Amino acid sequence: MGNCCGNEDEQKPLLNNGTVGVRTGTLSHTLPNVYEQSPQSARRHNPIKRKEFETSIELISAVQLQTVPLVTIDKTLKDLGKLYNEVVDNFRSLEMETNRFKEYFIAETAGIPVLAECVLILRKRAGEVVIRLDRKSKNFIELTYDTKEITRVCEVNPETVIRPLDHFSNACRHIRNVLEHAPQVERNVKIILQDEDILKKEIMKTDLSTTEIQQGIKIFCDNVSKLRVVAAGTDTIKRDVENKFKEFVKASEGFFNDNQV
Repeated sequence: MGNCCGNEDEQKPLLNNGTVGVRTGTLSHTLPNVYEQSPQSARRHNPIKRKEFETSIELISAVQLQTVPLVTIDKTLKDLGKLYNEVVDNFRSLEMETNRFKEYFIAETAGIPVLAECVLILRKRAGEVVIRLDRKSKNFIELTYDTKEITRVCEVNPETVIRPLDHFSNACRHIRNVLEHAPQVERNVKIILQDEDILKKEIMKTDLSTTEIQQGIKIFCDNVSKLRVVAAGTDTIKRDVENKFKEFVKASEGFFNDNQV
């Protein structure tokens, strides 16, 4: 069976080495910049605010923190930077997988593929293939399907069913990862910002020379400035992915007329 989104055990890969794996092939089309509409968000109906939000998303990037000359503080900062970079990586991967999913429906949607419409087209392509949907947790939906059945049953090219399903499920995995870890980044950044003066005093208490202490404090303050950017970036990512998750949940209803997500 193909498992789209894995399970709740973080020690296991979300896509196991079964009949369904991570697909990397895409069609050679460029997607238009389609912004899906959601009535819950006022900024999506305000062109100026929408543009500002899209610009803030484009500016998000990984953070590189310098080494602080106090092992405990340095490890705390580096671990936080690593976690944030993983959130950013999942966020960018979510965008990529969503676009790759939509690429398979450009022809049927006049070049403007909207997620919910794409799912309906995919369901039609799949014909009598059994696709199971399960809400595994608050931020995680899982699709299960058999690639052998798809190959045997589908009247269309089975790859036009299997690969979109893979991309959809990969996107679900990245949504889960972002929404699980972004709050942790926010909490940890908040703690460090609150304890900024205390941590600087800890550096001053070390046995380093005066010059090294001054340099260490400068590096620490530079890192703190970067963490303020991290806090803003995490908030932007979380809000965007929360809306995307709602879109995926709503769109996934198209897999079943009688199934509630």
